[in-house]
Formats: sequence, structure tokens, C-alpha cells
Amino acid sequence: MPQLDIYSFSSQLFWCLITFSTVYIVLLRKVLPNIAKILKIRNRLINNYSDILTSLKKEKQENSINNMYSNIIVDYKNMLNTTVKSYDSHTQTLSNNDLSLLLKIIKTIKL
Repeated sequence: MPQLDIYSFSSQLFWCLITFSTVYIVLLRKVLPNIAKILKIRNRLINNYSDILTSLKKEKQENSINNMYSNIIVDYKNMLNTTVKSYDSHTQTLSNNDLSLLLKIIKTIKL
């Protein structure tokens, strides 16, 4: 077997060192910096998206609170309107009754 030949060990060791050192240098100088750039960009994007997501969540919560308050305000306005209308109708009937009473009093006084 040629791999186990003692006379070719030095040549095999030499080429093995050259091959692995070349691969190591290429990885160290070309591939790893590109991977590091990609990881930095990915981390920045993740941070930006998480910031945007948290701001959107806060905005959604604020909008839901604002919507809740606006719904409460609309409900109270409606209640107030119905109360005012009922009061108006009540005062209208009272005023008509009062007017009729006053007219009767005036008629009796004229007689």
C-alpha cells in the first residue's frame, strides 16, 4: 500500500500541510469575512425589525385604547342626546300644559 510506504511519508506530509494551509488561508481571508458581514447585516435587520415591531405594538395598543375611549365618548354622547331629547319632550308637554292652564286662567280673568 503506497499510503503506508515510509519513503513517501515526507512527501505526503508536505502536500497535506500545503493543502490544509491553503484551505485555511482561503477560509480565513475570503469566506469568513463574508460570513461575518452577512451575520452583522442579519443582526442589524433583526434589531431594526424588532424595533419596528415594538413600535407597531405600542401604536396598536395606543390605537386600541384611543378606540376604546372614542367608543366610550360616542356612547356617552348618545346617552346625553337621548336624555336631552327626553327632557325636551317632557318640557314641551309641560309647557303646553302650562300654556293651556295659563290660557284658561286668562279666559277666566277676562270673563
